[in-house]
Amino acid sequence: MIEQLHHLVEQQARREPAAPALLFRDQALDYAALSDASRAAAHGFLQQGVEAGDRVAVYLPKQPETVIALLGASTAGAAFVPVNPALKPAQVAYILAHCAVRCLVTSRQRWQALREAVGECPALQSVVLVDEPAADEADARARLLRARSRDLSNTGTVQAREDYNVLVEQRPDDGRVRLYRAELNMRQGNIEAAQEDLNALSERTDLDASVRVAAWNFRGVIQLKKNNLSFAAMALRQAVSAGAGSSDPLVVRPLAEAHHNLGHALFLMNNFQEAHTHFKRHESLAPQAGLSVGPDDYYNLAITAYLSGRYSVARSYFAKSDPQLRAKAAKILDDPGINNKNFH
Repeated sequence: MIEQLHHLVEQQARREPAAPALLFRDQALDYAALSDASRAAAHGFLQQGVEAGDRVAVYLPKQPETVIALLGASTAGAAFVPVNPALKPAQVAYILAHCAVRCLVTSRQRWQALREAVGECPALQSVVLVDEPAADEADARARLLRARSRDLSNTGTVQAREDYNVLVEQRPDDGRVRLYRAELNMRQGNIEAAQEDLNALSERTDLDASVRVAAWNFRGVIQLKKNNLSFAAMALRQAVSAGAGSSDPLVVRPLAEAHHNLGHALFLMNNFQEAHTHFKRHESLAPQAGLSVGPDDYYNLAITAYLSGRYSVARSYFAKSDPQLRAKAAKILDDPGINNKNFH
């Protein structure tokens, strides 16, 4: 049954193994060779520790290794993240961090330009370089990463076939690929497609807490954007409940975001005291989740505390907020004292 991209290649490899599949300059791969190369790449990713649902980014121009890496990631049960080769290092680093990419496939030259920018990518554990390093390569991290990696063309296809049956086809669907697809659709404005995936994930009780929390959180975000506040609050409460008490970093980040979004929904529903509780929970989880707490967050904490009648608490948070935000609050609440220098 065709469910993923690599299944198309495998099906064609069975039907017409000698038919041309990939042409690049003077190189040609038939479907049998492309299928073998994809499985070899999958084997390499599995040896790297890539697990089902992990993100594998491919930062290469149009060349055979690009196609093989994308198909190999799909074969290994991972979610592939194709990165525009024209992007600058800072833009690539943002994508890698935001997508929590675990493995990056790129060239030595691109890695040299990128390595300084990926310091804020805590999930990145390995880099696969598809070409040979320079003899004078001086970057210790690149050497370390290269030592932990495999060249995509150097993995035996026979062993790959054996491992494929054990390590890939028998893996259960843990929902991570579908969750990632929903997130991409949300960011691209394909809300209906995202909702279809999120609804399906929400109905499953066999998923890891990190997937359930993120799915319910995304459902809440969609409803917030539609101004369906009661539905948003319901979904976000489900997210908070699904992740309550967890210390797993994969759970804590979407959990912190869910608390923040629930606080926002409750604020719009004039439930200021409970909104403050969830904004406070977001503040406490943020360091563990790798999130920053800034003036806007302190403003949310301050204004919900103020509207709940907790003026001393509000005072401490207004002091941490931005002066312009304090001025905004003073105007909205009709309390000039908020913006007075003696208030904080």
